Amino acid sequence: MTTRAIKKLVKKDDLKDLELKLNRTLESEESEEENLVPRNKFDLLDEQLNIDQDEENPTSEECEKEEIKPVASSKKKKKKTKGKREAGQSKNFKFVSTKIQEDNTTLEELSNLNLNAQSAASPYENSSIRRLFKIESKYLNADNEMIRMFGAKIVQGERNSQNPRGGRRQMNRFKNNAIVNMKSTWPQFTKEGLSMKILKENDSLSKTIEFTFEHSKEYQQVQFRFLDAVESLDHNNIMNILQLNRYHIDSLIQLSDISRIHDDTQMAADLIERALFALQNSFHPSFKFTSNSAGLIYKIDYNRVENRGLFICLFKQILYIGGKACYRTSLELCKFLLSLDIQSDPLGVILLIDFYAIRSSQYEYLIEFYEAFNELKHLNLMPNMLMSYALAHFYLFNKSHNTDNLEKANKALIEALLRFPGVLMILLDKCSIMPDKEVESHRFFARTSHLRMPEGLKYLINLYVTRMHHEWKISENLIWLEQTVKSIIADEKKHENFFNQCKNKTNSLFSKVPPNLYRHLILSDLKEVAVHLPPEYASTATYTFDPIPPKNSIISYTRPARTESNPAAATSTESLFTFFQSLLPSFNAQDLNRPQRNNDENNAVGGEANRGFDFNQMVERLREFLVNIEENFPATRQNDFDENLNEDDDFD
Repeated sequence: MTTRAIKKLVKKDDLKDLELKLNRTLESEESEEENLVPRNKFDLLDEQLNIDQDEENPTSEECEKEEIKPVASSKKKKKKTKGKREAGQSKNFKFVSTKIQEDNTTLEELSNLNLNAQSAASPYENSSIRRLFKIESKYLNADNEMIRMFGAKIVQGERNSQNPRGGRRQMNRFKNNAIVNMKSTWPQFTKEGLSMKILKENDSLSKTIEFTFEHSKEYQQVQFRFLDAVESLDHNNIMNILQLNRYHIDSLIQLSDISRIHDDTQMAADLIERALFALQNSFHPSFKFTSNSAGLIYKIDYNRVENRGLFICLFKQILYIGGKACYRTSLELCKFLLSLDIQSDPLGVILLIDFYAIRSSQYEYLIEFYEAFNELKHLNLMPNMLMSYALAHFYLFNKSHNTDNLEKANKALIEALLRFPGVLMILLDKCSIMPDKEVESHRFFARTSHLRMPEGLKYLINLYVTRMHHEWKISENLIWLEQTVKSIIADEKKHENFFNQCKNKTNSLFSKVPPNLYRHLILSDLKEVAVHLPPEYASTATYTFDPIPPKNSIISYTRPARTESNPAAATSTESLFTFFQSLLPSFNAQDLNRPQRNNDENNAVGGEANRGFDFNQMVERLREFLVNIEENFPATRQNDFDENLNEDDDFD
């Protein structure tokens, strides 16, 4: 029987498990029969059916010893095994639910909870969790969504109008176009020392494979020059690096941020796409995130410096294509970015998933995501997730008129308004709506009662309101919100105990802002949400290519120390060198440290005098400069000065 036929027979089961069972059946036959008789391989189909019937009632000893999946089992059997696995994994979740009940738990501690990391089976490897991060390649590329919205002819015409060269499109030797397509306006792509390797392979107990990027020695030297260019505060130095290394990741990110500051959003987005194209063509062959049929988890550690470029480029790409109304692609990239490091979420992608799920009408996915991650990530303690969860149920009610969705929507919205009552007035102000006097004066929703809101909660509410206030401007949603608020006021005594409990818990939970929230705010760069960094972060320079590096960063190579003992002397020396370079463009400060050669070598063709620094030539230029100053601005004679002085006296 061929391998293809076996795969069709077994469907989703593993081929290795089938081979183990076939070997066991053959060994048993050899022990029973002395003389081996050749058999037809298609008889194995009948034996397989007998095995399935025997496995419908397995004993407890067999379940403990063997972890082999049944081949072609029935649907009832799958439901039973799924229930047993989820019941066994629910023990790991109890640690989280008891941890959050403590009053002194902060938001930073909540984000850093180690959910049984030493155990063999991680809760993030659950089948229901892995299903949420199944990436669909057709939704990964923004060009595909643009074609679905506007048509192929319009998109292709827009590309041709953006190509100033007018020539034919250059051939792309690199076939990885999962996220970004090669553009004709980009320079020819060459791998410049960036690659990916497997850091930790999966085993029989874990389904996680950890990858990491690595830099070659040449790429490391470019990285050192880039850091020097950033510290020089001169954008031209970064552009000089890109002229020689046109796909250097950090240089593209930094130059993209400079373009964004100068309101050149198109150039900023184009530079991020160039960086993503270089990253996706450096992926390891085993990094098959778009065709993950085995249900593996591909992890990349943000603590490693080499990996941060991928995280930041994906985050920027999500924002840029989201600005083009490609919400479905943004949601798919959010899933991909969060899957790289689900537990720590270094850039706070979970604050974006609800927004793009609502905008792309993926209400079922958002509900499933919330219910699966609520016990792991405590999504009910995040205002954006709880409000969006209620809104998703309300949209499903309007679509299907199912009363169960309306009940869940009302329940979730009441819980959100009681946990985070400050979101109501901020949302109404953003929507330019005046609340009723009864609502404005009520002690639950009064403005004065929320002036001392924790800083972390303010950031989360402002982020949600800035992004989602357009959804709440819809008349149906506003009427539903008004009815819910009035029902809370009418049943004030019923909700008073829960309101007081949530108030005490949020004051302790959001007392300290975690670093991933600060990174999210810096990269989002929303004008409506002002970021106030604490002294521990504000004392150091914050760059877009690496905002707020983790304290436990893993550095593969160190930057060589720079010899600058006296900063004031170094500044004056640089000013003098700049003055010399203005007189002589070929001046190079490093030529002063070169050993002088004899006159014969200097005067020879191609010698040092023809390509390096010539002190005599610079002195001659300086002499000409002084002569020109004297001719254009002659010295004032003493007699002329006295005459002018006498005229001033006569005037007085």
